[in-house]
Order: sequence, then structure tokens, then C-alpha cells
Amino acid sequence: MSSFGHSTFRRLEVFVGVVDAGSFAAGALKLGISQPAVSDHVRALEQQFGCALFQRRRGAAPAITEMGRRLYERAQHLLEGAEELSRDLGGGTALAGRKRIKIAPQRFIANVLLCRPLADFARDFPGTDIVVEPGTYEEVVKQVQDGSADVAYFTSLGPVLDINSELVGYERLGFYAAASHPLAKKRTISPAELTQYAFVSANQDSRFGQMLHNLLVPAGVTNYRVAYQVREGSLVRELTMRGVGVTITFARTVADDVQSGALVELPITATPLRLEVRQALPPRRPSNRATSDFIAYLKANKTFDWPLP
Repeated sequence: MSSFGHSTFRRLEVFVGVVDAGSFAAGALKLGISQPAVSDHVRALEQQFGCALFQRRRGAAPAITEMGRRLYERAQHLLEGAEELSRDLGGGTALAGRKRIKIAPQRFIANVLLCRPLADFARDFPGTDIVVEPGTYEEVVKQVQDGSADVAYFTSLGPVLDINSELVGYERLGFYAAASHPLAKKRTISPAELTQYAFVSANQDSRFGQMLHNLLVPAGVTNYRVAYQVREGSLVRELTMRGVGVTITFARTVADDVQSGALVELPITATPLRLEVRQALPPRRPSNRATSDFIAYLKANKTFDWPLP
């Protein structure tokens, strides 16, 4: 094996950059060098260690090999140690050694579940740059599938076939209406009675709208009419508060409205409804240090109703 000098450190920096970015092209963009230069660095590293670090596949992003995964973990420690030493000796800059994490949560999760934990994590890990890009279910899943996000959080009815995810918690849903709605004063409401009134809900052709439908039918809420299909949760809430219809939504999103009397949770005689909260990592690369720190932080602080092993 050749000597472990400056050129090897640069190759490791490029290799880690490619793995973190999810592809050679994205790694080149992140590092500010050309894609052929990235390929040369990785190829030289493979020749130096005598093994393939990526599986090259025509028309698809390269997948890291087991040897590549092991080298990535070692390289992270090595590069971080070198940066720490540089800072201790006075040669580091204010930006040296900073970690970065991009988080893709579904909007409900970002606004309700992760808002305070993210702020606490930023306070407790000042050396980590954080990018949060909330979106719809479809947008969040795409980000983690193409490797542009380090970790994603979304709601689901169960495991998703096209993505490897982990169950981290549950969120309860309820039926809500304005205090002025005809159903608001009733002590019990049957599913059949509920369907006599208009619904305000997510677009029915969206993944979230389909999940709600798949929850409602087994609960006996069939042949219901969604008169107002709305993508944004804030507009769903506003329409419901105006008394134009009933909505089904996460209990935590409207807790303050229920407490103030603006909305009423309807006492439906049906099995309580809930959705899973799932965490997903990019399929073609291991977690970087910042992502591992973030996941461990959420688990330690019981951000979700994390299922017991």
C-alpha cells in the first residue's frame, strides 16, 4: 500500500463528499470540482486500497459496497480528527470541522413534532449546519430516495414498498368541526350520521388523502363526500373553523383550537384512528455523523412515541 500522505487525505475528502451527496455529480457540485476529477480521486483510492468502493450501474447512481461503507466510517473519524487537531494547533478556521445535515419532514411533522426538538438540537450541536426542507409525502420520499436528504420523516399506514423505513411513533387522528356545526353538540355520533355532512380534507388523489380514505372505510365511514379538497393544512383548519364541513386531522395540530373552543372533537362511535410516523435514510449510502447524532438526539429526548424494541 502506498504512503498515507496529503493526496490520500484529499481522496478521502472527495470520497466522503460523494457518499454524503449521493452521486458523483452531486459530490462534484458540493466540492466545487469537476465530475472527472471526482472520478479520478475515487479511482485512485480504489487502486490504493485494492477494492471497489462503488458498484457502477449504467443509468443509476453508484451504490456503495461493503468495503466502501467500512472505509467511509473510518474516513469520517480520520478527517474529523485531522480537523480537530488543526483547530487545536491554531490552524483551523471558524468553519472548519462543521457538520451538515439535511432533514426532509412531512409538513405536519416539521411544524408540530420537530419544531422544538430541532431548535434544541441546533443549540446543543452548534457545530452542525441544519437544512430543513418540509414537503408533502411525495416530496419527502423523493428527497430520501434520490439521496438529496440525509433523513426523512413521514406518516404512513405501514411499511412502504419502495423505501426502507423505520417505525418511530404513532399520531392520533380525530374528527373535528366548528362549535357552530350541527354535530358539535351531540354526545355520540355514528359513522353513518357523520357521512351526511360535507368533509374538508386533503386532496383525495394525494398519498395522504388515500391514507385517510383507507382509515375511514374500515371504521365504517363510507360514502362520505369531500366537498373541499385542500392541500394546505392551514386552509383546511380555516375552512373547518368557518363551519363549512367536518375534517379529520392529527389531534396535535388542532389542540389549541379545541382548548379555545374554536373547534370541537366529534365523539364518533368508531375505533380510534392513528397513523405511523416513519423515519427513512437514503438507500445507497450510510448515515453521516450529523445524521447519527440527530437520530440519537430525537430518540433520547423521546420526540416521537418511539416503539419499544
